[in-house]
Amino acid sequence: MKKTAIPAWLYAPPVQLDRPPVIKRAQGLPFNQLTWPDFERLILRVVAADREVLDCRVYGVPGQAQHGIDLLAARVASPGEQACFQCKKVKVFHASDIHAAIKKFEEGPWATQVHEFTLCVACSLESTDVTDALIEQRAHLAERKITLRVWDGSLSGELAVRLKGLPEIIDDFFGREWVRAFNGPEVADRLAERL
Repeated sequence: MKKTAIPAWLYAPPVQLDRPPVIKRAQGLPFNQLTWPDFERLILRVVAADREVLDCRVYGVPGQAQHGIDLLAARVASPGEQACFQCKKVKVFHASDIHAAIKKFEEGPWATQVHEFTLCVACSLESTDVTDALIEQRAHLAERKITLRVWDGSLSGELAVRLKGLPEIIDDFFGREWVRAFNGPEVADRLAERL
């Protein structure tokens, strides 16, 4: 019997391998499931976790005039200067709400004392009318030498981006399963010994 040569193509590597399935992590957190005091505390913890922040505290108690702000933070580089934060735990925030929040802040005493105002909103601020209002108000405040920052609850918002690196805070406010979904199982497992 004559030996036949094995065709070369049988030795070739596979043309197409199946790739592993895409398993994505959650990109957002359920901010609207928090109570408004917990949302404010969450923002306080995120601000305080910034290494550039010397001190962060709640401004006022229920019933006191807060002049359009909820939190004050002093930065390490400029401890005499304060940054103001307004926390809005709402399901929807309209362009008119942007204007109202900035107006209330400007009417208060802090508008002449700070260089930074951050609006923290639990819902998404990605609609075109809200974005246009933010651009307009950012330019308006820039004339007064105040930087307007926005942390919203959208999937690509600054709040979710900051919390990606803060799994302990996610654990405290949303629970270990959210750490697992948002940061991955290896990060959640590292928190197992946490008190």
